Amino acid sequence: MANNRVNVSVFLLILLLISQNLIFAQTTVQPGKPNELDNKFTPSQFPLFNGSSSTSSGSHSGSSYDEFKNVIKCNIGLLPRKIAAISYERFLAEEISIEGSVGFCYGKDPIFSAIGSEIASISSISNNQITLTDLCKYSTYINKGLFMSGSIKFHFSGFSFWNDEGTYLELGFRNMRNNLDITPLINQQYNSPNYNFSGSPFVSLRQTQYLICYGYRFATTEKIKTSHEFYFGAGWRSGTYNSFSFDYSQNSGTSEIYQNGSRENFSSPIFVMGYILGFGF
Repeated sequence: MANNRVNVSVFLLILLLISQNLIFAQTTVQPGKPNELDNKFTPSQFPLFNGSSSTSSGSHSGSSYDEFKNVIKCNIGLLPRKIAAISYERFLAEEISIEGSVGFCYGKDPIFSAIGSEIASISSISNNQITLTDLCKYSTYINKGLFMSGSIKFHFSGFSFWNDEGTYLELGFRNMRNNLDITPLINQQYNSPNYNFSGSPFVSLRQTQYLICYGYRFATTEKIKTSHEFYFGAGWRSGTYNSFSFDYSQNSGTSEIYQNGSRENFSSPIFVMGYILGFGF
């Protein structure tokens, strides 16, 4: 019995010493620096083994690209419409950006003059013979008119800012002014002894467009960061232009044509499409 008690005491003593050594080792031993073998057999670019490694350049993070939240842009699609403008876009968040443009109209919109004015003339309540169609077709463009626009964009692709390709929905407006001279119209249609034109022949044609556009864009992130957008959309156009009155004189048998100080109103649907080139920073 005595020997058994001695053996049990020795066993318990040894077990106690081992337990103390294990506890001491866990609390004091620090991991060493990784050596070459550690680097060789631990994949540094796999997130499971290395939490600090960067994610791939996939669809959401785009961390391998240089982000740019600011874009200076030119809407190439407006140039055939005789509008030159510079735009600035700023991302407020990954999915939302705002954009503003300023520029000038340097000529008559050929599409509106040929087609749009015909449609808009249907809604124009005119009390005289100078219709919107005649005004656009037979007038001469003078000076430069101001162009402004603004919009908010909602980006659905989930990509980080301009790091990768995606789509967006844009809600915006455009405001523009055309300065016209109707002297050619007067000479062509009212150049007779029966008509007498008096006052200014200059007309200010103003319109505001409210648009919903769907676009697709992609970006490059080389030394010169560029963005490219293709869009199409629809909306509503409303506008005004100087009104003219005709006063007929029975004594002379002639009609006097002059600006009466008021403005004619018109409205029509509008469809747009185009391409936008941008430079990011």
